[in-house]
Amino acid sequence: MTTNQSLNIKIESLRKLMIETARIHGFSSPSTVKVSQELDELLLLLIREQNTKKM
Repeated sequence: MTTNQSLNIKIESLRKLMIETARIHGFSSPSTVKVSQELDELLLLLIREQNTKKM
């Protein structure tokens, strides 16, 4: 499994968790925001990986 594939799996998992957390606790709850921030970090990492491979 490549790094991008692994990141995509983690991103999809966190995305689903964020949706479920927001559904239960609300969009602005600390738990939803925390998951959202973790998701943002993984998305940025994926973008960096993709940009590095283009060079």
